[in-house]
Amino acid sequence: MKKRIYLFIISLLIINVNFAQKIAICLFYTNSINTIVITPTFGSYTVSSDNQIISKLLKNEILYISEYQDSINIRGIKKNYGNFKNILIYQNEEEGSFRIKPIYPSLDARNYLGNLQIKSLKNKLQIVNRINIEDYISGVVETEGGAKAKLEYYKSQAIICRTYLIGHLRRHEEENFHLCDGVHCQAYKSKCSHNLEIVSSTNSTKNLIIVDENNLPITASFHSNCGGETVNSENVWTYPKKYLKSIIDTFCTDHNHSIWADSVQINNWINYLVENNFKIRTDINLKKLNFEQNQRKLFYVLNEDTISLKKIRADFGFKSTFFNIRTEGEKVYFDGKGYGHGVGLCQEGAMKMAVLGKNYSEIIEKYYRNISIREIDETIDGL
Repeated sequence: MKKRIYLFIISLLIINVNFAQKIAICLFYTNSINTIVITPTFGSYTVSSDNQIISKLLKNEILYISEYQDSINIRGIKKNYGNFKNILIYQNEEEGSFRIKPIYPSLDARNYLGNLQIKSLKNKLQIVNRINIEDYISGVVETEGGAKAKLEYYKSQAIICRTYLIGHLRRHEEENFHLCDGVHCQAYKSKCSHNLEIVSSTNSTKNLIIVDENNLPITASFHSNCGGETVNSENVWTYPKKYLKSIIDTFCTDHNHSIWADSVQINNWINYLVENNFKIRTDINLKKLNFEQNQRKLFYVLNEDTISLKKIRADFGFKSTFFNIRTEGEKVYFDGKGYGHGVGLCQEGAMKMAVLGKNYSEIIEKYYRNISIREIDETIDGL
């Protein structure tokens, strides 16, 4: 029987909004949004401010919300409701959903479940989705993992995303919400819409998270493709985690992101090395620039000079640090493997494991060492 983990081990962020048992996720976090259009797509919503009802919003009705002189202007098709400091838009039916379309600037529309809390903040709108945990998790899983994988993969990804949530509830405490919707936290671009198996896999793993030997939520990192070998956490983030150790992974090597290639002019590469304090003679044998990684390395080495592969990847925008270097003609070719930082679960490897009949616990235990899958308590105070 799975043990429960009571969240006295985590100091939870308390956000004083009367939407019990919902988490707060800031939407369009990296965008400066001035105007949005809200449209219920299922059920009806109530718009309120300071406990006063402003309007009822029925299915397919349109509401314009704009930042205006440190306030929020609300208007419908036929009526301007005025300006307010902050507003709540909450569902009247349990399964309510809505569409958000940013107008200024113009961005793609997104669909969400749950409620909204909106306020004016530094000449832009702060848009916070208050949503049930499992609805949020299923949206993250579809955003991060796509809509075409097998059920056991989705279960493993749901547990990983839930673990991240529980371990990072205080990440945006000063901004009065739990997580943002971008890669700074977890990508969350809509409700789960394209594969309902994601919803069922999320619900079937409800309350399950991954913990370390001290019964604490792990840093549940993941990436697209490791290229055949994952990376020790300390090689990327400087701090070691016992459960994030390099492993050989043969499951991902025939997937879309398992190999990549790039090139630069030889003179540009030599200039780059010189700029990074390499001592290179003008009559250097260009073959000496070649570099091989049969297993992952940390540094590119030429004579006694070194530069981290992590820096090379960042400076050139490569997909990973797992690459060989060869010179040919007037170019330096980079023959690479994998996509992402390489720490933790390899998504394409995990997808292949699910195709081969592995269950979610086998998938998780492949990529995280000395861990357990446990239940959190069903009542989470402070959410």
